[in-house]
Amino acid sequence: ESRVFPPASKAMTTLPAPPDSVDRLIVHEVHSQQLTYRWVCPPGNGQTVTSFRLRYVQLGGDMDAAAITDIPATTDQFQEYTVADLLPGTPYYAEISASNPAGDSPWTASSSETGEDKGQ
Repeated sequence: ESRVFPPASKAMTTLPAPPDSVDRLIVHEVHSQQLTYRWVCPPGNGQTVTSFRLRYVQLGGDMDAAAITDIPATTDQFQEYTVADLLPGTPYYAEISASNPAGDSPWTASSSETGEDKGQ
């Protein structure tokens, strides 16, 4: 027996979703006691990406216990942020997440890098 369903009385809409993950978090510049990270703003899935959350620790540290820095998004495709007051010669590991009104993307990790000048 076939069933006939009445037409929907309300239009179906999809709910906004959190942004996609940042594809890659790269170390753009390395100077004594600071690292500048750069990334491309990911798709916002129907909402504008409004900010990013960056957390970093010394290599081997507990990332879940790391302080989170909120970084406002710009209208540029490339985003960047400089972490200062690092210990020279100490490797650091960072992760980033994108945010929009619907929520946060999963964390994207960077490679580890040491905050010291490299022949500059």
